[in-house]
Amino acid sequence: MLSHLNIQTTRGYVAVVDDDIIRHYQEHLRRRHQVRPEGEYLETTNQEWDAFEEHFDRRKVELGSC
Repeated sequence: MLSHLNIQTTRGYVAVVDDDIIRHYQEHLRRRHQVRPEGEYLETTNQEWDAFEEHFDRRKVELGSC
């Protein structure tokens, strides 16, 4: 999200909290919905949110931050 080539670069000064990730992602979607055609987007399903959260849980394991 910060455009670094390596995620480890951000570990010293960025604390990633699950609620923050979700809030920023929802804000991103809100902004995108404003500029894209209305029929292009569907509501996010519980299965999609579960997959989104699982992705970040796996990243924490991969990066050694859990």
